[in-house]
Amino acid sequence: MTSTGVRDDLGLRPHVEAPAHLVTARTAPPSYAVAVLGEWGGGKSAFLRHLQTLTYFLALS
Repeated sequence: MTSTGVRDDLGLRPHVEAPAHLVTARTAPPSYAVAVLGEWGGGKSAFLRHLQTLTYFLALS
C-alpha cells in the first residue's frame, strides 16, 4: 500500500511520479498528449489508476 492508499503490486510508483508532478506543476504548459502503450495485461490500467490518484493528491497539496 502506498501513501495514497493504492496497492502497487507492479512497482509502478517511480514511473507514475514524473508525469504526475508534470501534470500538477503550476509552471508547466497547460496542454498534454499522453500515450500509454503496452502489451495486453502489461499494467496500463494500473498505471493510469496510480497516475489519477497521485495527481489528485498532488493537486490538493
